[in-house]
Amino acid sequence: LFRSYEIAHEALLVSWSTLQGWLQRDAADHGLRLRVEHAAAEWERTGRPRDLLWGRRQLATTRGLDRETMAPRELAFLTTSRESIVRTRMLALGAAAILAIAAVVIGLTIRARARREVQELVASQVLAGAVAFDEARRIGGERDAARARAFQLFDAHRWIEGEDAWTEVEALAAREAGQARAASSYFESALSIDPSRAALRAQFADLTFQRLLRAESDHHRDLAGELVG
Repeated sequence: LFRSYEIAHEALLVSWSTLQGWLQRDAADHGLRLRVEHAAAEWERTGRPRDLLWGRRQLATTRGLDRETMAPRELAFLTTSRESIVRTRMLALGAAAILAIAAVVIGLTIRARARREVQELVASQVLAGAVAFDEARRIGGERDAARARAFQLFDAHRWIEGEDAWTEVEALAAREAGQARAASSYFESALSIDPSRAALRAQFADLTFQRLLRAESDHHRDLAGELVG
């Protein structure tokens, strides 16, 4: 009998920590069940408002509870709380996606607007250059005609009229050179913005070549050397 008592006593000592753990866990579960019941009852009483639902941390503590032993009201409370968390997360993800899409759209819109503004600026520079180039050629034609007339007057020994005609030639030459420089400036400005335009480079090369021919015929060696470079 004494030996049996010792064995039973030793078994009780060995199992005591396990028993204590069971008791503590049961007490914790019981306290958690009471909190769920009270929260569910308050939620039900006030018309099931969303602000009384539990959050993620509170729901995490209920994972170990046996759902089969819970009343329908407590189950509905926990289920609705979980659905609310999922819905809130989905709304947050949706909002983030909308913001990301909006940022992309805004970025593309800004880039498209900037590209359009650059194209408009280049187009305006090219147009101004083309107008100035045409004007330079028109004035050049007038200058050639005025120079030929001045030479005729000199050949006829009509010196005073010849001098007047030559003054007109020099004035036309200055106007022609000014228009040519303006056209060159416009084309250079457009090329600095968009150097990929082959047609614009061709226009600029044509203008430069015409200016070079003029400089050589007028014996402007410095300008001719600059244009050749």
